[in-house]
Amino acid sequence: MEKQTKKQTKKQTKRQSRDMRLEEHIADTLKEWELKLGKIDGGIRLYYPCDSIREYLGQAYTVAQGEDLAECVRQYLQVEAAYLGPVKTEYHEGRIAVQIPEEGCQYVAEQMEYPELLVRLLACLKEGSLEKIRNLFETYAGEQGGLVCEDREEDSGCVLYFDREEVDPYVYCFDADDFGVTYHRFARVDYEKLTQ
Repeated sequence: MEKQTKKQTKKQTKRQSRDMRLEEHIADTLKEWELKLGKIDGGIRLYYPCDSIREYLGQAYTVAQGEDLAECVRQYLQVEAAYLGPVKTEYHEGRIAVQIPEEGCQYVAEQMEYPELLVRLLACLKEGSLEKIRNLFETYAGEQGGLVCEDREEDSGCVLYFDREEVDPYVYCFDADDFGVTYHRFARVDYEKLTQ
């Protein structure tokens, strides 16, 4: 198993990244919420920073702004993710709200599988041990590909992700305290923007 440390540069991470598509991020988020909270009754609203939306949509959308960008998102999802149903979008204070109707949530729940790593991670989180979570990622890396682990010096947390996005395209940021372990999951491009 290949394990990289904090010394890996952002440039190296970026070079190996692939493009996260908006519909992939939406479906993954719905599956994550379903695993955490149970069945999603009704629709759901997701908020994305405009910069993230532009990254997910690609070069053709880099100049779209505000309501025009929201309309581009709606049209894009209508074509690329029709299974989500009649998605509504709106611009609000630098973010795009994407409203997924109940039928879209149902489709994702019934037709798309849970990501294996996420299922294993949520089971591990119940035990409240950062060490067990690291072990899970190391085991998964041994099965799937190299792991990058960044210990955060300012607290007792860490950042874990795989060197190949085909294994899992997200960056997981963990925090441990007296109440257990919590995490945030970011698309790599979003994480890179946060840490610049």
